Amino acid sequence: MERLQLILWFLLFEIVCDCEVLMYGHVQSPLYPKPYPADLQKQWNLEVPHGYRIKLTFIYLDIEHSTNCTSDSLMVSIKYAHHPGLKSILSSGNRLQLVFVTDSSNPDLQPHLGFSAFYQAIVINCGDPRPLLNGGVRFLSGSNNEYRSLIQYHCNEPYYTFKDAHHGQMCGRPTVSLSERERVMGGKVAPAGAFPWQVFLHTRGRSGAIVIGDRWLMTAAHNLERVNFTKENVMVYVGDVLVSEIVKHRPLPVSSLHVHPEYKNNDMCLNFDNDIALIKLSSPITFNSNVMPVYFHSGLNSILHFFPLQTLILYQKQINSFNLAVLDSVQFTHVFGCDNMFCAGLPEGGEDTCIGDTGSAFVTKKNNTYWVAGIVSWGVECAKPGKYGIYTHVSKYTNWIQKTMEENQ
Repeated sequence: MERLQLILWFLLFEIVCDCEVLMYGHVQSPLYPKPYPADLQKQWNLEVPHGYRIKLTFIYLDIEHSTNCTSDSLMVSIKYAHHPGLKSILSSGNRLQLVFVTDSSNPDLQPHLGFSAFYQAIVINCGDPRPLLNGGVRFLSGSNNEYRSLIQYHCNEPYYTFKDAHHGQMCGRPTVSLSERERVMGGKVAPAGAFPWQVFLHTRGRSGAIVIGDRWLMTAAHNLERVNFTKENVMVYVGDVLVSEIVKHRPLPVSSLHVHPEYKNNDMCLNFDNDIALIKLSSPITFNSNVMPVYFHSGLNSILHFFPLQTLILYQKQINSFNLAVLDSVQFTHVFGCDNMFCAGLPEGGEDTCIGDTGSAFVTKKNNTYWVAGIVSWGVECAKPGKYGIYTHVSKYTNWIQKTMEENQ
């Protein structure tokens, strides 16, 4: 009984050894280095472990030449139906097949010696891990993007963890809050990160824009009119509250400009109806505590008059913030006859947007989220008593904004 078990063990060992996948080896034509026989068809199936590719290198190659390989041929994985030369061949996976065929035109030995080749397993390079817009990757094991390397992604702060199945963009939540009321002229500078959606726009003069997506900005249409709506003349800067510092950054390249089709203020007169435009960037913005989008939604019309409103400006060399009261919409409609705008300010004056602010955001805060209610459009005599700033009413254009972004992805 013990002898039978021993025989079975040897048989099993022999089978396992026959099936072992090697990391390297040699393959050569029959009778090599003597001439190969005629009327032959022989096949080799090379295999290395999963996660590796096969590199096949010919040491010697001498096969009878014929047009379209009609006489003798060596085919590698049925892909190279021609003379492979002495170049190394790299498989796409962990298997490689060689087929050697000779004709029977001469029953005697051919004068050609055939081939000799060496193969070895090469670790698969899986390529760089898919990059994150706001994060990175580190190797926990392995390196050089090798097969079965263990990697870990990490997000740059700030980031958000969703606690349920609902997910989407996090907008309008700056990491720095404004706890004090600040004035435009002579007031305190807004701290870094307080208005991360603010964009400094240079279009033959200073103006502003608003981040609403990783590749989308919103601004006043007349800002783009200054450069005849040509994207090459639009300079976009993000990431700082000081103009002197922000212009040291590399401007973001612009892909396209999208002005509202009913904006008609071509001669820069006083028709600022539909004063809204979108700017598409050539590449996504990497969001961080100083750069992130503000929220916009069709429901802003209903909350506009019930929550405190704030806006920011780029005035002189720095960003300031202030609070404004929104005038009664009925009075506004009576005065201007247009519900695509609203005006805001204090009757006694003293706080207002001014030159260089157009295109910036007028926002309202609800549940710790800032919503863009308006775009700084125009006004008469900044911060004077009885004079108010005029803003494009964003909620009137949400359908156009969403349609434009969807059609120009």
